[in-house]
Amino acid sequence: MEGNQEHIQDLMRHFGFSEKEAQAAYHLERAWALCEEMHKETLAEKPDDAQPNLEEAAREFWEGIHREIYGHVHIHAHFRELYRFLGMKVLERHYPEGWGRLPQDKEEEQG
Repeated sequence: MEGNQEHIQDLMRHFGFSEKEAQAAYHLERAWALCEEMHKETLAEKPDDAQPNLEEAAREFWEGIHREIYGHVHIHAHFRELYRFLGMKVLERHYPEGWGRLPQDKEEEQG
């Protein structure tokens, strides 16, 4: 558990996360690693010594493409959004007036 706490402290220091944000980021990293591991295990379940015919090879190819697209659309996208949410929390804390916007009075002076 001590290693987890060190990693959480590193996340806080390097990315400006609060403790809760760093914990969430840590668990997201761990969940992502476990999902990748499960995906690799699924791929490894097929015996390498089997010689599929052309029809089976084509079917397996398209199933692999489908799995990758499904992963990007239904799984990866959610992880990206959760990481984005954490990043936005840090930006909002450091730039409370908004990221990329000028304060109202400076905007009126320039306009």
